[in-house]
Amino acid sequence: MGRRNAQLGNAYLAGLDLPRSMHDVLQELASRTRETVHLVVADFPSIVYIHKVETAHPVRMFSRIGNSAPAYCTSVGKAMLAHASPETVDLVIENGMPAHTPRTITTAGELRAALSEIRESGYAVDDVEHEEGIRCVAAPVFDQSGACTTALSVSAPVDRLPRAKVPELAPLVTAAAREISTRLGAVL
Repeated sequence: MGRRNAQLGNAYLAGLDLPRSMHDVLQELASRTRETVHLVVADFPSIVYIHKVETAHPVRMFSRIGNSAPAYCTSVGKAMLAHASPETVDLVIENGMPAHTPRTITTAGELRAALSEIRESGYAVDDVEHEEGIRCVAAPVFDQSGACTTALSVSAPVDRLPRAKVPELAPLVTAAAREISTRLGAVL
């Protein structure tokens, strides 16, 4: 591939409307899981919700496009932090890690250990760490440069997403993240 093709590819990706162009992948994931799917971007020490496919269930997680949440206690935030620079992880830690629930990771050591496990497994879990009664499974999305500044997740009340169901959902979430990464030009 020549230099001109690379320039054209980068120009295309720069103009890409990520939520709109990836909606079909997110919709398919929501259909297969029957739960809410989020697409987020990093704004460390936080994450920002940029797209959402809502579940048909009447009981669901409260989230709104444009809202932010702390990266250290969300599955999407931890999925991105697992692939972030040490300086970015330090920034998140230095910003403070107050508990949002009794299960929130609140120490640097716990967070670093969790990020290591996430890198190994390929997915992250918010195990009722950010919002009481809500569990989420997320996977990182990579761009053509190999950077991870986007992630997607499936979120549900714990009665519909017990811990035992996480291993069943994780391959669906990681497959959707891989599809979006591939569309963005990532070499996986």
